[in-house]
Amino acid sequence: MAKYTYSSEITGKSATEVYHASLTAFERAGFEVWKERPLAWLSLARKTENDKEISANLAARATSPTSYTLTLAADGLTDEILEENAEKFLQAFSNLLTE
Repeated sequence: MAKYTYSSEITGKSATEVYHASLTAFERAGFEVWKERPLAWLSLARKTENDKEISANLAARATSPTSYTLTLAADGLTDEILEENAEKFLQAFSNLLTE
């Protein structure tokens, strides 16, 4: 199983703002958000690529500054494919948080 994990911090944004941005960013990156957990600041998404499902989630934490972890995983896909999909998400996510 290929897996990609990315963690970072965001100054000036709440965990709620990060969570809401993740919902839109997943959609802009071609994922379907299939479960929303607003009280836990957790979004779960999925996408099919090369007939394989990519599972993705973003968990935000109300730290100071706000932190988050993005995780993508898939059976039968390479780490590079997961990284490309993560980069698409992170670009959309960054754009949303700086608007």
